[in-house]
Amino acid sequence: MEDLYDNPVVVNVHSDQRHKEERVVDIYVSAESLTIYDNPWMEGMSAQTIPAEAQRTASVASANTGKRNLVVFLGLLCLLFLSVIICLGVQRREDRAANANLTENINRLITERDYLQTKLYETICPNGTKRFNGSCYHITNWKGSWWMSKNYCEHEGAQLLVISSTEEEEFVFKNVLESKERAWIGLRIRNAEKWVDGTPLTLEQSQRVKQLGDNQQGACIAMEKSQEEARASWRSLRDWNREFGICERRFVDFVVGSVLQHTSDNI
Repeated sequence: MEDLYDNPVVVNVHSDQRHKEERVVDIYVSAESLTIYDNPWMEGMSAQTIPAEAQRTASVASANTGKRNLVVFLGLLCLLFLSVIICLGVQRREDRAANANLTENINRLITERDYLQTKLYETICPNGTKRFNGSCYHITNWKGSWWMSKNYCEHEGAQLLVISSTEEEEFVFKNVLESKERAWIGLRIRNAEKWVDGTPLTLEQSQRVKQLGDNQQGACIAMEKSQEEARASWRSLRDWNREFGICERRFVDFVVGSVLQHTSDNI
């Protein structure tokens, strides 16, 4: 930059209106006090007013910048919320589709299970037997002693009836005993604490045995129709009495027996 002091500035000085002289005056301007304006509109403004105007302009610009930043922030926040909502909607649709597929698979498995169970029951329970809660029941068409009935049931892969619940007893009474007067079940007075398969008697069953009041050797129990009510009752008879027998084949026992038989055959 050229030195300001090297080039004097020529100005016109008017002494009066009549006389006019041209003089050369050396005017030296300090660099610290020199103010250069790029904006022509700023020319003519006093030095004292420039800082205040600049401050107001800067303040307005700063306020506008803050507003723009706030608008940009709110816009980005809205975009973020919108993205979250879209993601949740997509995830919800995917969950619904997955649940629908899961329900379809479960229904298919249930159908296949019922089909296989029906086929197994047809294998385990021959014609003429009655099915209830995982067991098959049938009653002999001949009369024999308690021991004969027991041996026959075991030979058929079953056992004399073991009553596990009131519902089972009602089912056998209505659907198996039917029109027959009485039939042997898998219980003896002398061994009244358990059934033929070793299952303990319930408290209610033990009380029913005690009410029979027959502790003689060889006394066994038969199910018969009650004379007073249309329900099953128990009766103590000598084991040589000739009665029908009720056989029960359990699904679990049949499967376990088949597996054991298959294993022993391959040894």
